[in-house]
Amino acid sequence: MECATPEIYPKTSVEDEAERRCTKQDDVQAILPAKAAEAKTRGLAPAEAMRLHDLFAKHIDVFREDLGDDPPVEGEPLE
Repeated sequence: MECATPEIYPKTSVEDEAERRCTKQDDVQAILPAKAAEAKTRGLAPAEAMRLHDLFAKHIDVFREDLGDDPPVEGEPLE
């Protein structure tokens, strides 16, 4: 996962979009455990590496591999 110029996908059908998101989620699920293992090899304590892995697993839906043409998030404006 790296930040750079985002890949913008053309508008697709709802089914195509759902399939693409599922595929991307699978990619993220493969990347995050590798990142936790890499942190361990770089000196993170085993207990902390397990905690990091658990946090990744718990919050997997907030990680993305790329940026897309998503609708704006609804929320209250900041003051």
